[in-house]
Amino acid sequence: MQLLDDAEKELRPIGHALSLGNIESARGRFIRRSGRYQDALMHFERAIELYKNDFSDHPNLARAMVNAAYVRRLMALDLRATANRDRARGQVNSKYLKLTREALELLKQAGEIYANHHHQSGTGSVLVNTGFLHLECGDIEKASIEADRAFRLGEEKKDLILMTRARTLQSAVNRVTSEEQIGGDEEAFVHARLAVERAGEAIDLAKRTQNRRLLAEAYIARGLAALDDQNRDMQMARQCASEAGTLLVEGDRDHLLKELDELKERILRSVGVEDTLRRWSEGQIGSKTFQQVQEEFAEIVIPRVWENLGRNTSRVSAQLSISPKKVRRLLSKAQTRALKEDRVR
Repeated sequence: MQLLDDAEKELRPIGHALSLGNIESARGRFIRRSGRYQDALMHFERAIELYKNDFSDHPNLARAMVNAAYVRRLMALDLRATANRDRARGQVNSKYLKLTREALELLKQAGEIYANHHHQSGTGSVLVNTGFLHLECGDIEKASIEADRAFRLGEEKKDLILMTRARTLQSAVNRVTSEEQIGGDEEAFVHARLAVERAGEAIDLAKRTQNRRLLAEAYIARGLAALDDQNRDMQMARQCASEAGTLLVEGDRDHLLKELDELKERILRSVGVEDTLRRWSEGQIGSKTFQQVQEEFAEIVIPRVWENLGRNTSRVSAQLSISPKKVRRLLSKAQTRALKEDRVR
């Protein structure tokens, strides 16, 4: 960062927009990795403005747009993760959709610039980022199309990084398809297997590069695929979490660390649920009454139904034929218990 400051001091009197834009873009990438997304976005937006002055069709402008879109996507994911209360959800959803629309528009513009220059790796980056945005907005079909296009492009150019990122996206697409039971149980099983296979291929491809973060992302995808109900493999999930953890360093405080934490949390939660259900199936309920067992079972099931139904309390209420008030109470109780378990850990 000090070298960038020194370079900017020398270049600013000359007013070389391309170099000054490169400096801002580099700052944005450094800061993004620390998880300070708002600060990173500020630098990417400055870079975009500098490039636009004299280099409005330059690939570096497209790259800054992709980076700005990527940061908006990460900010949107953070917003969605904090939408834990019904009263705040409407406002959060509005901000989430705004960030998503802005990110998609930036990617569209970047794609047009890359197409003008026949810049294949840049085009691939646009496809992968667009695919993840569509997936996170619930449009699985569009996400799948973008993932397939990105992989074909990477394969054609023998671009290992693009191929890895595309396979990781394909794994996520198939995992979500399986979790949402699209097409029934048989189709869910097929997609669960594909999620495992695509993540495994991503790991193999990433190992042929020197990109540790790329490999960590592939391991996280494989670990999440191992937790699917259709293909549960707790040992593999733990192994992948461990491998990813060794690849991330102290400075990695962005979405990869959060995704790894999510994987670890899901492993712990799954182990706890499996142990509880196993004990119940063996008739080991301790001193609990049937009412208490029923309540505890509801605390396990309802948060998962809530997640599967888009975190919509009314839909959960209608699906399970219980009052919205009870749904909210059980969600709150489950959240409080999870927080207590986290503090204990």
